[in-house]
Amino acid sequence: MLNVLQQIAEIDDRYANDQELTELEQVSQHMVERLRLYQKLSQGEEQILAELYKRLSTTHSQLFILNGKDVSAQCRNEVQYTLHQAIQSLLLGEDWLQESFLLWMQTIIRSLKLQSVCNVVYSTLETLLQSALTPQESQIICPVIQQIKESLTQP
Repeated sequence: MLNVLQQIAEIDDRYANDQELTELEQVSQHMVERLRLYQKLSQGEEQILAELYKRLSTTHSQLFILNGKDVSAQCRNEVQYTLHQAIQSLLLGEDWLQESFLLWMQTIIRSLKLQSVCNVVYSTLETLLQSALTPQESQIICPVIQQIKESLTQP
């Protein structure tokens, strides 16, 4: 998305051609959808996370116990931060998410050997979002959540 805008911005001595205008129109329509979803998710973040933890406590009550210690507060902070980054990527693009955030988070998850926990958390989050959002909205955000899950569950 940002690549198309960058290409259009590089037009100096001519008018944009029909293909470039069509791409720009598609990007602008897609951006409006992303902006609406961004607002919806950012305003509903607390409710989404509350429902996520409710589901996780019901299905995986011991998920946030690490070496006999309850690490749920730390995990909640990291999941909240990750969701925030996923929502930010709606505006900045998924490439930004990969470069800026996931490599760093992946290192932490691997060092603590929490890949299986991430698999449960982000699978549950994806299911939750699919049920809470319209199919069109889910098609925008769920690939981002899948990307996060895939990255954080790699051995």
